[in-house]
Amino acid sequence: MMYIESEYEAVSAICNAMKDKLIITSVGNISRIIYDITGSSHNVFYMLGSMGLSISFGLGLALSNQDRHIISFVGDGAALMNLSSFILLGSYKVKYTVVIIDNGIYNTTGGQKSNSENIIWEDLLKSLGISSIYCCSSMDELVRATKYAEKQTCCSVILVKTMPLDKKINRVMISPKDNANNFKNNLRGVKHEY
Repeated sequence: MMYIESEYEAVSAICNAMKDKLIITSVGNISRIIYDITGSSHNVFYMLGSMGLSISFGLGLALSNQDRHIISFVGDGAALMNLSSFILLGSYKVKYTVVIIDNGIYNTTGGQKSNSENIIWEDLLKSLGISSIYCCSSMDELVRATKYAEKQTCCSVILVKTMPLDKKINRVMISPKDNANNFKNNLRGVKHEY
């Protein structure tokens, strides 16, 4: 099985390719990586303490903001815990991309193995109604997948196979209240001065 060596590099590449999109992050290391890359950017909403719910939250945003491209990040364990969310994704024609970072473990809760190595993700997601699926195990595939997903008019899933994060990343340091207010203002089109 091929993997992208650096989970950090993979997440960073997606954030850089889609930096003008609205980004929703799942709990744990994915949020920490994105915060390390983007800081308290007004286009990122950190869903701290809500494992896997970035999928449903992102879908709600995509349905109510159809002129914007929404990207949700989720880990493989959280995605497996919330498979019913993908059934909803497959039933709506809305521009929305879910990025599954599959490192094979529950990194946030202590590194326990997830069951992802036994899953044929493409078959599973197709059976749940997702037709636009990109499985990436190299940076070249990842760059191509982000370009393809941007062109889709339906829900897309980018599955990124990576090695687990090998370094400690600081926690998200923006308060939930400030994060929510910044993100809401971005949705309303309020201009920000940096």
